[in-house]
Amino acid sequence: MSTTATTPTSAQDSDWQLADERHPRQACLEIRLRQQVYILPYFRFTYAEGTSSLLRIFFASHSVAVTGHGLGVLHSALAAHRVLSIAQPTDNDAKFRVGPGITNIVVTELEAAEDQD
Repeated sequence: MSTTATTPTSAQDSDWQLADERHPRQACLEIRLRQQVYILPYFRFTYAEGTSSLLRIFFASHSVAVTGHGLGVLHSALAAHRVLSIAQPTDNDAKFRVGPGITNIVVTELEAAEDQD
């Protein structure tokens, strides 16, 4: 049984976890919101775009908008499917954050949005 090592990426390492560069691509991305958890498979990943303060991730069925500071490290890790998880912080953590980290995550189901048209 193999285990995946994680690499701390910031002082707020609970905001995201990255697989060690020596390990193969990960199977899925875990998105932990305050009230819900999504597990999205990387084989459904289509693309991502963004800046150091906004990262938009697109899967076949969902889009994920991540806001924060110092998110640039996630861009290259996401392209290599090394991001294991991202987590939405509490309101207090987001408000009083110092340094890199996530301030908010919004997940939208794309199929549901198309059905409402």
